[in-house]
Amino acid sequence: MVTDIPVPPFADFATAQRFHRLLLVYVRELKQHGEPIGLHQFLLGQALFWHAPRGGAACADCQPPDHTYPCQASGDQPDGGRSCAQCGGPYPCKSLLGVAAVARFPVPWTPARLVAALTAAELLPDRPMGRLTRRGQSDDRDEARPLSWGDRVVGVSATRDPATGGWVVRATERGTEWTAYRAVDDAALCDYLMDQVAGHPYPYGSFVEPALMSAVRPAVPRARAWWAQHAQLPYLETERATGAA
Repeated sequence: MVTDIPVPPFADFATAQRFHRLLLVYVRELKQHGEPIGLHQFLLGQALFWHAPRGGAACADCQPPDHTYPCQASGDQPDGGRSCAQCGGPYPCKSLLGVAAVARFPVPWTPARLVAALTAAELLPDRPMGRLTRRGQSDDRDEARPLSWGDRVVGVSATRDPATGGWVVRATERGTEWTAYRAVDDAALCDYLMDQVAGHPYPYGSFVEPALMSAVRPAVPRARAWWAQHAQLPYLETERATGAA
Protein backbone atom coordinates (compact mmCIF):
# COMPACT_ATOMS: atom_id res chain seq x y z
CA MET A 1 0.00 0.00 0.00
CA VAL A 2 1.32 3.39 -0.97
CA THR A 3 1.26 5.73 2.01
CA ASP A 4 3.11 8.87 0.92
CA ILE A 5 0.30 10.13 -1.33
CA PRO A 6 -1.85 12.58 0.65
CA VAL A 7 -5.51 11.66 1.10
CA PRO A 8 -8.19 14.30 0.52
CA PRO A 9 -9.40 16.54 2.04
CA PHE A 10 -6.14 18.50 2.07
CA ALA A 11 -5.09 20.69 4.97
CA ASP A 12 -3.10 23.20 2.92
CA PHE A 13 -1.89 24.23 -0.52
CA ALA A 14 1.41 22.33 -0.28
CA THR A 15 -0.39 19.03 0.40
CA ALA A 16 -2.87 19.56 -2.43
CA GLN A 17 -0.04 20.53 -4.79
CA ARG A 18 1.82 17.34 -3.88
CA PHE A 19 -1.26 15.26 -4.78
CA HIS A 20 -1.52 17.06 -8.13
CA ARG A 21 2.14 16.64 -9.02
CA LEU A 22 2.25 12.99 -7.96
CA LEU A 23 -0.74 12.24 -10.20
CA LEU A 24 0.97 13.92 -13.17
CA VAL A 25 4.10 11.82 -12.54
CA TYR A 26 1.98 8.69 -12.16
CA VAL A 27 0.27 9.29 -15.52
CA ARG A 28 3.67 9.66 -17.15
CA GLU A 29 4.93 6.48 -15.48
CA LEU A 30 2.06 4.42 -16.90
CA LYS A 31 3.87 4.10 -20.22
CA GLN A 32 6.30 1.25 -20.73
CA HIS A 33 10.00 1.75 -20.06
CA GLY A 34 11.78 2.92 -23.19
CA GLU A 35 8.65 4.03 -25.02
CA PRO A 36 8.39 7.67 -26.04
CA ILE A 37 5.67 9.85 -24.62
CA GLY A 38 2.59 9.34 -26.78
CA LEU A 39 0.42 12.15 -28.11
CA HIS A 40 -2.63 10.99 -26.14
CA GLN A 41 -0.61 10.82 -22.92
CA PHE A 42 0.82 14.27 -23.61
CA LEU A 43 -2.68 15.70 -24.17
CA LEU A 44 -3.94 14.13 -20.95
CA GLY A 45 -1.05 15.76 -19.10
CA GLN A 46 -1.97 19.09 -20.68
CA ALA A 47 -5.55 18.75 -19.45
CA LEU A 48 -4.62 17.70 -15.91
CA PHE A 49 -1.95 20.39 -15.63
CA TRP A 50 -4.58 23.15 -15.53
CA HIS A 51 -6.56 21.47 -12.75
CA ALA A 52 -4.04 22.36 -10.06
CA PRO A 53 -5.03 23.53 -6.57
CA ARG A 54 -5.54 27.23 -6.03
CA GLY A 55 -2.77 28.71 -3.91
CA GLY A 56 -5.12 30.83 -1.85
CA ALA A 57 -8.55 32.37 -1.76
CA ALA A 58 -9.75 33.46 -5.21
CA CYS A 59 -8.84 37.04 -5.95
CA ALA A 60 -11.65 39.47 -6.73
CA ASP A 61 -10.63 39.93 -10.38
CA CYS A 62 -9.80 36.31 -11.14
CA GLN A 63 -12.82 34.14 -10.39
CA PRO A 64 -13.36 30.92 -12.39
CA PRO A 65 -13.53 30.37 -15.29
CA ASP A 66 -10.99 33.20 -15.71
CA HIS A 67 -8.77 32.07 -12.86
CA THR A 68 -5.40 31.49 -14.50
CA TYR A 69 -2.29 29.47 -13.76
CA PRO A 70 -0.10 32.30 -12.32
CA CYS A 71 -2.58 32.60 -9.44
CA GLN A 72 -1.66 29.07 -8.37
CA ALA A 73 1.71 30.43 -7.29
CA SER A 74 0.25 32.85 -4.79
CA GLY A 75 1.54 30.83 -1.87
CA ASP A 76 -0.02 29.08 1.09
CA GLN A 77 -2.98 31.17 2.23
CA PRO A 78 -5.73 30.24 4.70
CA ASP A 79 -8.01 28.85 1.99
CA GLY A 80 -5.21 27.44 -0.16
CA GLY A 81 -5.54 23.96 -1.61
CA ARG A 82 -9.28 23.68 -1.06
CA SER A 83 -10.43 24.45 -4.58
CA CYS A 84 -9.38 23.95 -8.19
CA ALA A 85 -7.67 26.89 -9.87
CA GLN A 86 -9.33 25.99 -13.17
CA CYS A 87 -12.93 25.07 -12.35
CA GLY A 88 -13.32 26.39 -8.81
CA GLY A 89 -14.79 23.21 -7.33
CA PRO A 90 -13.66 21.45 -4.15
CA TYR A 91 -10.20 19.95 -4.52
CA PRO A 92 -9.49 17.48 -6.00
CA CYS A 93 -12.02 18.52 -8.63
CA LYS A 94 -14.12 16.21 -10.77
CA SER A 95 -11.68 16.18 -13.69
CA LEU A 96 -8.61 15.42 -11.60
CA LEU A 97 -10.21 12.92 -9.23
CA GLY A 98 -12.03 11.15 -12.07
CA VAL A 99 -8.76 10.43 -13.86
CA ALA A 100 -7.09 9.44 -10.59
CA ALA A 101 -9.84 6.93 -9.82
CA VAL A 102 -10.05 5.37 -13.28
CA ALA A 103 -6.24 5.15 -13.50
CA ARG A 104 -6.09 3.57 -10.03
CA PHE A 105 -3.78 6.27 -8.69
CA PRO A 106 -2.65 4.49 -5.48
CA VAL A 107 -4.08 6.85 -2.87
CA PRO A 108 -4.30 5.05 0.52
CA TRP A 109 -8.07 5.53 0.66
CA THR A 110 -10.40 4.34 3.33
CA PRO A 111 -13.92 3.66 2.04
CA ALA A 112 -15.32 6.61 4.01
CA ARG A 113 -12.79 9.09 2.66
CA LEU A 114 -13.20 7.81 -0.90
CA VAL A 115 -16.99 8.14 -0.77
CA ALA A 116 -16.57 11.63 0.71
CA ALA A 117 -14.16 12.70 -2.05
CA LEU A 118 -16.23 11.20 -4.86
CA THR A 119 -19.47 12.78 -3.68
CA ALA A 120 -17.79 16.16 -3.08
CA ALA A 121 -16.51 16.06 -6.67
CA GLU A 122 -19.94 14.92 -7.93
CA LEU A 123 -18.52 11.67 -9.27
CA LEU A 124 -21.04 9.81 -7.13
CA PRO A 125 -24.54 11.20 -6.63
CA ASP A 126 -24.72 12.67 -3.15
CA ARG A 127 -27.63 11.39 -1.11
CA PRO A 128 -27.58 13.21 2.27
CA MET A 129 -25.20 11.49 4.68
CA GLY A 130 -25.21 12.36 8.34
CA ARG A 131 -21.66 11.16 8.80
CA LEU A 132 -20.12 13.65 6.37
CA THR A 133 -19.20 17.20 7.30
CA ARG A 134 -18.87 20.24 5.07
CA ARG A 135 -16.43 20.02 2.16
CA GLY A 136 -17.02 16.27 2.02
CA GLN A 137 -14.76 15.52 4.96
CA SER A 138 -15.26 12.18 6.67
CA ASP A 139 -14.65 11.00 10.18
CA ASP A 140 -12.64 7.77 9.95
CA ARG A 141 -13.26 7.12 13.64
CA ASP A 142 -16.81 6.22 12.60
CA GLU A 143 -15.90 3.62 9.94
CA ALA A 144 -18.47 1.15 11.29
CA ARG A 145 -21.39 3.32 10.21
CA PRO A 146 -22.95 2.68 6.79
CA LEU A 147 -21.80 4.71 3.81
CA SER A 148 -24.51 6.07 1.56
CA TRP A 149 -24.78 7.68 -1.84
CA GLY A 150 -27.32 7.86 -4.65
CA ASP A 151 -29.96 10.09 -6.13
CA ARG A 152 -33.70 10.52 -5.68
CA VAL A 153 -34.42 7.32 -7.60
CA VAL A 154 -31.74 4.86 -6.54
CA GLY A 155 -30.09 4.90 -3.14
CA VAL A 156 -26.98 2.86 -2.39
CA SER A 157 -25.47 1.95 0.97
CA ALA A 158 -22.39 0.00 2.01
CA THR A 159 -22.50 -1.67 5.40
CA ARG A 160 -19.68 -3.37 7.23
CA ASP A 161 -20.23 -7.12 7.69
CA PRO A 162 -19.19 -7.80 11.30
CA ALA A 163 -18.73 -11.50 10.61
CA THR A 164 -16.24 -11.15 7.76
CA GLY A 165 -14.94 -7.60 8.06
CA GLY A 166 -16.00 -6.99 4.47
CA TRP A 167 -18.80 -4.84 3.10
CA VAL A 168 -22.26 -5.45 1.69
CA VAL A 169 -23.42 -2.94 -0.92
CA ARG A 170 -27.19 -2.66 -1.23
CA ALA A 171 -29.26 -0.64 -3.66
CA THR A 172 -32.83 0.52 -3.19
CA GLU A 173 -35.23 1.69 -5.89
CA ARG A 174 -38.92 2.41 -5.36
CA GLY A 175 -39.02 0.31 -2.23
CA THR A 176 -37.18 -2.67 -3.71
CA GLU A 177 -33.80 -3.52 -2.20
CA TRP A 178 -31.14 -5.86 -3.57
CA THR A 179 -27.51 -6.73 -2.92
CA ALA A 180 -25.41 -5.06 -5.59
CA TYR A 181 -21.96 -6.19 -4.47
CA ARG A 182 -20.07 -7.91 -1.67
CA ALA A 183 -16.57 -6.62 -0.96
CA VAL A 184 -14.19 -8.89 0.92
CA ASP A 185 -12.31 -5.97 2.48
CA ASP A 186 -11.79 -2.20 2.37
CA ALA A 187 -9.57 -2.40 -0.72
CA ALA A 188 -12.21 -4.33 -2.66
CA LEU A 189 -14.87 -1.77 -1.74
CA CYS A 190 -12.59 1.06 -2.89
CA ASP A 191 -12.05 -0.74 -6.20
CA TYR A 192 -15.82 -1.10 -6.58
CA LEU A 193 -16.30 2.61 -5.89
CA MET A 194 -13.66 3.57 -8.45
CA ASP A 195 -15.33 1.31 -11.00
CA GLN A 196 -18.46 3.44 -10.61
CA VAL A 197 -16.49 6.44 -11.86
CA ALA A 198 -15.36 4.89 -15.14
CA GLY A 199 -17.70 5.71 -18.00
CA HIS A 200 -17.74 5.28 -21.75
CA PRO A 201 -16.77 8.69 -23.12
CA TYR A 202 -17.82 9.34 -26.66
CA PRO A 203 -16.77 8.06 -29.14
CA TYR A 204 -15.40 4.96 -27.38
CA GLY A 205 -18.00 2.21 -27.53
CA SER A 206 -20.32 4.40 -29.59
CA PHE A 207 -21.42 4.45 -33.20
CA VAL A 208 -19.72 7.37 -34.94
CA GLU A 209 -21.50 8.90 -37.90
CA PRO A 210 -19.33 8.77 -41.02
CA ALA A 211 -19.90 12.50 -41.52
CA LEU A 212 -18.20 13.23 -38.19
CA MET A 213 -15.18 11.12 -39.09
CA SER A 214 -14.99 12.79 -42.49
CA ALA A 215 -15.02 16.18 -40.80
CA VAL A 216 -11.94 15.54 -38.65
CA ARG A 217 -9.83 13.03 -40.55
CA PRO A 218 -8.33 15.52 -43.04
CA ALA A 219 -6.74 17.38 -40.12
CA VAL A 220 -5.24 14.31 -38.44
CA PRO A 221 -2.08 14.07 -40.59
CA ARG A 222 -1.18 17.66 -39.74
CA ALA A 223 -1.52 16.97 -36.02
CA ARG A 224 0.55 13.80 -36.33
CA ALA A 225 3.23 15.65 -38.26
CA TRP A 226 3.37 18.36 -35.58
CA TRP A 227 3.70 15.72 -32.89
CA ALA A 228 6.40 13.81 -34.76
CA GLN A 229 8.53 16.96 -34.69
CA HIS A 230 7.61 18.03 -31.18
CA ALA A 231 8.32 14.59 -29.72
CA GLN A 232 11.94 14.90 -30.85
CA LEU A 233 12.59 17.91 -28.63
CA PRO A 234 15.14 17.11 -25.93
CA TYR A 235 12.75 17.65 -23.04
CA LEU A 236 10.54 14.82 -24.33
CA GLU A 237 13.21 12.58 -25.77
CA THR A 238 14.77 12.28 -22.31
CA GLU A 239 11.44 10.92 -21.03
CA ARG A 240 11.92 7.68 -22.95
CA ALA A 241 13.68 6.02 -20.02
CA THR A 242 10.86 6.71 -17.58
CA GLY A 243 7.85 4.48 -16.96
CA ALA A 244 7.26 0.90 -15.99
CA ALA A 245 10.30 -1.33 -16.30
